[in-house]
Amino acid sequence: MAGTLTVTQTIPAQDVTQHSFAWTCDASGVVSGTSATLPPGTIIIVVVDPGSAAPTNLYDAVLLCDDHGVDVLAGEGANLLTATSAHKIPLIANSAATAAVRQWLHGGGYTLGITNAGVSTSGVIDLYISRRPL
Repeated sequence: MAGTLTVTQTIPAQDVTQHSFAWTCDASGVVSGTSATLPPGTIIIVVVDPGSAAPTNLYDAVLLCDDHGVDVLAGEGANLLTATSAHKIPLIANSAATAAVRQWLHGGGYTLGITNAGVSTSGVIDLYISRRPL
């Protein structure tokens, strides 16, 4: 495993869970290899917050489904800024890109990956999941 990752779960509202991924990069500027179990549901919002040892500008985050290898952040974790927090809503578009729905998680293992963030930098990614389809 590269870097460190701590995942915590809270329940801020009925039918909603918050999963906080607190990460710190290793000497190569990455975090990888730690899987977290997430419940099935719809991703309401993703909140990205650079830490006090802020990552390098335009760093990248992916949250890969362990079963399928798909980034459930749907590219919303690309080119994140070093000095500002951000709210992201991962959407799945149809092949013609004429319609989209919020990202659904089938539940199970998901692995956070951070790259291009710099040595020993840190941050938090909060994932809010509704157990009901939206």
